Amino acid sequence: MPTYAVVTMSMDSRAWTESYLQPARELMAKHGGRYFIPVGPFERIEGEITPTAVTVLEFPTREAFFAFYNDPDYEPHKQNRLANTTGSMFLIDSEGPVHPLSI
Repeated sequence: MPTYAVVTMSMDSRAWTESYLQPARELMAKHGGRYFIPVGPFERIEGEITPTAVTVLEFPTREAFFAFYNDPDYEPHKQNRLANTTGSMFLIDSEGPVHPLSI
């Protein structure tokens, strides 16, 4: 079943993304991942914190996500992201389609 990484970030500048996005996209694809919901406009409905960016990544499995996240080729790009942002990442393991009667 798919695994989703929900990433929230706050940053002062997006300049670092120029050297991050393309290599990250290619490395995600290497491990079967993709931007499920790319960074775009969003609205906080609940809570106290409003990040400057929110994105969702999709991978075919939890193992595929960690293969990407721990890939030595991704490490310098991950460090670039971490050095230029503050935020959180949440991993969600999907259990497949939700049937209305199962909620």
